[in-house]
Amino acid sequence: MLGLPPGRWSKPLFATVVVTAVVVLAFLAYIFATFQGNVMPGAPDGDDSHTIPTYLALFIFAEVYQVVVCWEALRNRNIIQLIGLCLFQCMMLVYAAIQYDQIRNVIADLFQSKYYSLNQWPVMKSLVIAIPCVLGASTLLLGFLTYKAYQEFGWAIYKYVGADISLRRKYVCFLIFITLLKYDFFFFLGFTIQFLVIVLNVKDVEFALTVVVIPVTIAILYLALVFVKRENRFAMGGVIVVLFAGLAYFLFKLVRMYQPSQEYKYIATRKTLTTFAVITIVLLCATIVNAFVCIKNFGSGLREVIAKDSGGYEEEKYPLNEVGPRPRMTIE
Repeated sequence: MLGLPPGRWSKPLFATVVVTAVVVLAFLAYIFATFQGNVMPGAPDGDDSHTIPTYLALFIFAEVYQVVVCWEALRNRNIIQLIGLCLFQCMMLVYAAIQYDQIRNVIADLFQSKYYSLNQWPVMKSLVIAIPCVLGASTLLLGFLTYKAYQEFGWAIYKYVGADISLRRKYVCFLIFITLLKYDFFFFLGFTIQFLVIVLNVKDVEFALTVVVIPVTIAILYLALVFVKRENRFAMGGVIVVLFAGLAYFLFKLVRMYQPSQEYKYIATRKTLTTFAVITIVLLCATIVNAFVCIKNFGSGLREVIAKDSGGYEEEKYPLNEVGPRPRMTIE
């Protein structure tokens, strides 16, 4: 089904992610429809009116992204990516938890300005609170199922790389780097979308520059994947320079949000922007460190291992129903 590997835990794990996404998306759809339906005609088109739709759109993207990442990880039996998925869900749980205050403040501001009706707020409030609760329960279940999946096909790295412990460790570093790139993409894009829609004015020069940076950054993250697979030291050095530039950019933005002369721009969304900026900074630091490790591992035979099969641990190459006992291999 859907290219998922056979076994006891793959389908329950994927089903957990899909059901969570469906439930959260249903809640988000109701919240959005309720919010839009209770905004009075003539409400100003300012930061407050953009905050909730932007939050909801970002969460929709996050849920769809999780489903895709989970499917890809299970199809390739990539336990590193599944662990990353658990951490990603924890981060989105934090994001959902801090949204209650921001949504309440936005609605309170609109109500005080006589542009919002509170008739549906009790139901809307319950759903806003329910989302982090659903994500919390789902995260616990996802962690358990990921551990079970690790027990079930954690041996795949051994089957794929061989008995060389050193090479297995280098391959794990490669998988970590690829996983980090995927989450760098999401959190960079998430921060930038919020920054564009809520903070910047379309007439600002910074708005145009930020729009241009988005496709450039996506291209660089993709090229980083290509260069690490081809073991191109010079190109990877260029990627690291760009990653350092990105790190400097997010540090600058984080400091700027709390400068007295600039903080008025971020009142509507400073908590969420801070959360995304901090997470992105941590991810970029981890990506830079791992990029250096990957470069250090170039020339050790890993390129040949990766070139065996770009599709990962496919069933036809490494069937789960092989004859004979199969020991579980740990990630070393």
